[in-house]
Amino acid sequence: MVIEGRKGRKNTIYVFSDGEYALTVDAGFWFSYGFHCGQEISPEEYELFELKAMVHGAYDKALYLLSSRDRSAKELEDKLSSKFGKTAACAAVSKARNLNLVDDDAFAKKLSEELFYKRGFSPSRIYLELKRKGITGDLARETAASIDFDPQERIIELVRTKYSRHLHDESGKQRLFAALARLGYSYADIRSALRALDVEIGDEHDIFD
Repeated sequence: MVIEGRKGRKNTIYVFSDGEYALTVDAGFWFSYGFHCGQEISPEEYELFELKAMVHGAYDKALYLLSSRDRSAKELEDKLSSKFGKTAACAAVSKARNLNLVDDDAFAKKLSEELFYKRGFSPSRIYLELKRKGITGDLARETAASIDFDPQERIIELVRTKYSRHLHDESGKQRLFAALARLGYSYADIRSALRALDVEIGDEHDIFD
C-alpha cells in the first residue's frame, strides 16, 4: 500500500492510504516517523504505524485531561477508549502511570479528603464515590475506612455550619434528615446527633412521611 501525508488544519497531517483518507496525526509525529509521501509500505508496517499514532494521540489527550484535574487510571482509560480504542488507551495510561502522572492511591486519598471536609460525605458515601470514579473496591474501602471521625460529632458540625436553618419546623427537619442521609449518615446517627443538640424529633414515620 502507498502512504501519503497531506497538510491538515493547524499542526496536523491527514494520512491517506492508497488514496483514501485513513487518519489524522500531528505533524511532529508524522515527521518523526520518517515516512515520505508516496512511500510503499506493507500492511504490517501500516498497522504498526496506525497503532503508534493512536497511542500518541491518546497520550496527548491524557495530558490534556490531566491538566484540568486528577483522574483515576480507570476513569482516564474509559475516557480515552471511546476515541482511541482500548489498546491505545491502556498504553497511554500505562505511560502516564510510569511517569507518576496517574496514581490511584494518591487520587483516592485526595478525593476522599475533599469529599469529607468540603462536602461533608460520610465514609460510606465516599466509598461509593471512589468506586464511581474507577477506584477498585479494595482501595476504595481501605481509603474510606482510614478516615478517623466520630459520626455524631461530624453530624453536629454539619448541622451547625450548613443546616441550622432547617431546625425550626417539622418540614425543615425532614429536609435535614434527607440531606444527611444523602451524605451517607445512618438514621440512628442522625437521631443521636440531633438529640445531643436538644432538637425535638418525631419517630421514624413522622420524619420520613
